[in-house]
Amino acid sequence: MGDYNVINSVWFGTIGIVRIRPEFGDDKFYIGSGHGHDKDMDEQIIAEWGMPYYPSALEGFFDVH
Repeated sequence: MGDYNVINSVWFGTIGIVRIRPEFGDDKFYIGSGHGHDKDMDEQIIAEWGMPYYPSALEGFFDVH
């Protein structure tokens, strides 16, 4: 397992969204499921195996009137 530079995460039970800062380029976001025992390990697992998450793609979804 790699050592990803996780700078933040948001959790909904064992589902997490992690924000990583690569050495080069813009921050990246990934969403996935952790085991719920070790936050740091779960963040690393999601950073490596999670699905890419694009916050801008959901702006319209959260635009509730």
